[in-house]
Amino acid sequence: MFEARGLTKRYQTLLAVNDVNFTIGPGEILGYLGPNGSGKSTTINMVVGLLEPSSGWTALFGQRLDEHPEDYKRRVGYVPEEPHVYTHLTAIEYLELVGRLRRLPSRLLHEKIATLLQLFDLWDSRFLAMAGFSKGMRQRVLLCAALMHGPDLLVLDEPFSGLDVNAGMLYRILMPLPTTPMAWLVVASILGLVGGALRWFRRLTWGIYPLEFEDYLPSGINELRLE
Repeated sequence: MFEARGLTKRYQTLLAVNDVNFTIGPGEILGYLGPNGSGKSTTINMVVGLLEPSSGWTALFGQRLDEHPEDYKRRVGYVPEEPHVYTHLTAIEYLELVGRLRRLPSRLLHEKIATLLQLFDLWDSRFLAMAGFSKGMRQRVLLCAALMHGPDLLVLDEPFSGLDVNAGMLYRILMPLPTTPMAWLVVASILGLVGGALRWFRRLTWGIYPLEFEDYLPSGINELRLE
């Protein structure tokens, strides 16, 4: 189970994120919604350990990031909005690098690389340098990298912003069917892009600007669970 408690981030006098609280259980998919500037990426950077909160904490199965940073990060998979990769590498070379950094056994690593590249329709391009890949293809490589080690928490920042139609369809098939129960945190600006794939939603009512959310969830509702 993933927990965020009291997450707050201040930049001098600017309050970017204020007292964020939520929990995601294994197998649950949380959609974290809000327009640009609402504090989504700041929250995500705190969740994955790229940004230290001004106050508050996150934990995976009771293990807090601020107390056990290496163990916590080892259990997280993260796909950023912009798919920055080493473009001189092939998809296989990049995934081998990530797998070795994750200390996956060689045989298991290559089995997972083959499975994921085929699942994300990248197998035929596996020996091509990623310099020639589209944004959608690079994003799919990062999805493979994030899933390889079987994370307990998978964090996806605007995952559909660069995916082509086929990848989006494939991705919707993958999300409800993780090989092991994972907690999913999916960040989006527009509910319609991800609504069909999510189990429940949390809309962002904090951040830099006073926000109106009629375009995200019905008026007066901050949280919606789908049974």
